[in-house]
Amino acid sequence: MKYFSLLLLSILCLNAWAQNSSVIEFKEHANQLEFNAHSLETSGSGNIGILCLDIDRDGRKDVVSVDPKKELLCWYRQLASPLEFERIVIDDNLNGQYLDAVDVNQDQVPDILCSLPLNEGGIVYFESMLLGDSIYWNRNEITDSFAGAHQLQWADVDLDGDYDVLAAANMLNRISWWEQTGRGWTEHPLVEDYPGVQAFAVEDFNNDGYPDFVSGHMTNESGNVDLWLSNPEPDLHWEAQNLATNVFGAHWFELADMNNDGLNDILIAAYLSKKVFLWERLPGDSMVFKQNDAPLGVSYPLHVETADLDNDGDMDILVPEIIGSNHKLLAFIRNEEGFQREVLREYFNAPWQIIAADMDNDGDQDFIAGSFYYPNPNLAADLSLFENMLLCTGVMETIDYKNFRFRCSPNPARDHFFVEFENPMEQRLQLEIFDQNGRLVLKLMDSVLSQGQHKFRFTQELKAGTYFCKLIGGGYSEVQKLIVLQ
Repeated sequence: MKYFSLLLLSILCLNAWAQNSSVIEFKEHANQLEFNAHSLETSGSGNIGILCLDIDRDGRKDVVSVDPKKELLCWYRQLASPLEFERIVIDDNLNGQYLDAVDVNQDQVPDILCSLPLNEGGIVYFESMLLGDSIYWNRNEITDSFAGAHQLQWADVDLDGDYDVLAAANMLNRISWWEQTGRGWTEHPLVEDYPGVQAFAVEDFNNDGYPDFVSGHMTNESGNVDLWLSNPEPDLHWEAQNLATNVFGAHWFELADMNNDGLNDILIAAYLSKKVFLWERLPGDSMVFKQNDAPLGVSYPLHVETADLDNDGDMDILVPEIIGSNHKLLAFIRNEEGFQREVLREYFNAPWQIIAADMDNDGDQDFIAGSFYYPNPNLAADLSLFENMLLCTGVMETIDYKNFRFRCSPNPARDHFFVEFENPMEQRLQLEIFDQNGRLVLKLMDSVLSQGQHKFRFTQELKAGTYFCKLIGGGYSEVQKLIVLQ
């Protein structure tokens, strides 16, 4: 198998969830950053593609997200009260994955691009229409045949003054760009026979005005990562310059100036290498990058994002981690000694994309995190906004859901088990048990409980096997794996 489709990749992730996977060892230091969690979508089944941008031009950032299981593309419009959102459905028949947005039609409202990975695949975009104070979108098709469509981006590839589309398809082993001709869209294969490619990052590395990009193989057999540099002569094409041969499972690329030298460096979430790789670009006009040997070991990273989380003037790294039953949202905070690892959130199930932005306009970087759904949609984490409390304005009172400190014991269990958790405030809590296929097996509790520590004993008979206990309350949920023996 030379590449992993979305479904196979998700199966591998959830296999890692259900097993005691190994993880690279390194020192963690005490958590000095504090984030408050706000759930934007509690009824979703996995929000993969995420954007943060000001849709309605009111000075407040909104969130756009796609839920492929429920086939929903939604705009979460931020209201006048900070970090309060109204959900607006843009499309209710969209089995989409990744998103990008720019103002293509120059009406001052972003137009949204979306990849469709399943079946024959495809790419669609939603053209904004501003009518009075209301915003509508008209769905348009760029292609209905691009199997395994993953990451995509608006870009003026041919420098003719309008936006074209770049996209990768892992089922076709191809990166293509679609030229906007005025009469429709024309596909131009850009890179072919590139096993399992599904992600890239765009920049004009050689300063000729045309977009270049970095990409790699999502495969367990090839660790190649390449810079693709544009050459307009005799016809516009791209030539490969190898960057690395040791990056296996290149699932996401990020460009950011990590060492404050004015040049963007390259970060890669390498799923199969269990590491975030960092290549720092050397000063000058050459295309020379040096690998930073920082210990950025992460179990099965699917995404990487950069932001100055601690407001110290340099870029930090955000990344999801999948290990055992405790999926985490991590940060690698850069300081004079290198990078130090912080756990920002535990028990965030099936983490996927992370997007950083100052959502409450208080001067520090917050972030949005989504999750994937396959094959247990009921166990996916909420689409969540994590408010950075570093420079809190104090305009909104929030409850800090660090987590419920939820645990099941004994585990494995036989004829009974205990559930313990800490309730941060008086509220209604639900406790449910799902099997490995995501089917609801039992509802153990649906009650209003007081603030504080709680412990319950349950004697329900369950067949031998693996189950997942889900505790829900206050727009937040946690899941614990429970093994039942005969």
